[in-house]
Amino acid sequence: NVGYRVGDFAAVENAEQFAPLIAQMAMRAAQEVQALKTKFKTFENVLDYLVQHITHDGWPVSHAAIAMGLAGEIAASKELFRRLEAWRSNGADWEQKLKSDSAALADLLEEPAEFRRAVLRIIGECRALNGLPRDLHCLESIGSSIVAH
Repeated sequence: NVGYRVGDFAAVENAEQFAPLIAQMAMRAAQEVQALKTKFKTFENVLDYLVQHITHDGWPVSHAAIAMGLAGEIAASKELFRRLEAWRSNGADWEQKLKSDSAALADLLEEPAEFRRAVLRIIGECRALNGLPRDLHCLESIGSSIVAH
């Protein structure tokens, strides 16, 4: 995940105060979306960002490993997946699922189409958890050099 809340909490007491604040927040959100679209115009931009932001084990390593795998950088991806395998997590359910999913993905790296399908399945699960519709073409939408199906 990139970014965070861009505005402060706004206390209002009535609808008249609410409308202009919402308009300002919507405008700011649109600006932030545009900035992110510019920052991540290509898959290579995304990949570079993920690799540069491996600040700790867990999700940052997983995201970079998956991106490397999608880019066809198999050796680098395997190394990051090995790092996740060796990660001494606290044993939380989400950590165990992350490690399990990562191990399954690592096993598919030599089969690009299967790896891609597995990544799309995980993306679909995450989108569903966030109340978003499926997007089977999400990997194509960023004009990348992602491994073809």
